[in-house]
Formats: sequence, structure tokens, C-alpha cells
Amino acid sequence: MGFQRPRESFARKEANLKALFEAKNLKWPARYMYIRSFKYDSQLEVWVKNTVTEPYKLLKIYKVCALVGTLGPKRFEGDYQVPEGFYHINEFNPNSAYYLSLGLNYPNASDRVLSDPVKPGGDIYIHGGCATVGCIPIKDDQIDELYVLTASSKSVGLDFIPVHIFLLSMMLRKATNTWLS
Repeated sequence: MGFQRPRESFARKEANLKALFEAKNLKWPARYMYIRSFKYDSQLEVWVKNTVTEPYKLLKIYKVCALVGTLGPKRFEGDYQVPEGFYHINEFNPNSAYYLSLGLNYPNASDRVLSDPVKPGGDIYIHGGCATVGCIPIKDDQIDELYVLTASSKSVGLDFIPVHIFLLSMMLRKATNTWLS
């Protein structure tokens, strides 16, 4: 909150998010959150639940507003690919060149095995700005909301927010929905 952009985001988005949580019978801020993205479908979903034992509820779907590269995983620096796999948010960047951004822990252990051993790439973010060279961009008003959601959850102790990136929703939706319940 010590930075201007997050402060403005909270002022614009927090009341609406609280109302959305109330409408879905969820406690604000989220105690459990999961984000998944489907590259081919250009979607980023946010799932939330109140307790460890209950199933996740779909909170929001954001449209990924720009894509580069081809279908398939990221394998080396400069390939313009969005990674595929299991990550988590490891950075909140309030002064991003792309408005606001949430860093992902790319490369993960799997990426370090399967990707170029010297230059696997890095600096993968969910961010605003609708431009990308291998990240997940959403519109500025949407990253406002997602930043408020994730930062609010982190402030109440949610230190691990998983982000799973898949190629295609059709094949994986049933399997991951089973995991969510």
C-alpha cells in the first residue's frame, strides 16, 4: 500500500470485490485462492474457497488480451512462449512497466530439467498492458482487481497462491475440477 498504483487500485476495486465475495458466500479476503490459465482459450480463472475442506468456487474469468509464440511450452529465453506448468506468485510488482504485475516462479524445477540449461528464460508475469513477449497480459482494470485480490489474501496470511498454466481447457477441465473439489 506504500505505492501509488496499488493504493489507487484498492480505492477503485475493493468495495466491488467485497460485494462479489458476499454474493458468492465467500469471506473477504480470500483465505484460499487458486489461479489457472488456459493459453489456447485466452482465459485466466480465479478460484476461491473459505476453508481447506470445502470445494473451490469460480470467482472470476479474465480474458487474456494478447498472445505471442505458438502452442507449446516455454523452452528457452527469447522464444516468446508462455510457460506451461505449475507455478506460484512469487512477486508483487507495483511499479511494473506493464502497470501492475504478479511474478511467477518460472523456471520451476521441471522447466530447469526440460528447458535450455543455460538460458531457460525468466521474468514471467501476469500483468496489465495488453502486450507481451511471453507473459500473461490482462487489461489494466483487470490487473487492478487481481492485484487487490492477491495482495489482500497475502496480507491475511496466504503465502502460497498457485498458478497453473495449461495449453487447452477442454482436455484438462474435468481433471482439474476434480482437484478443486
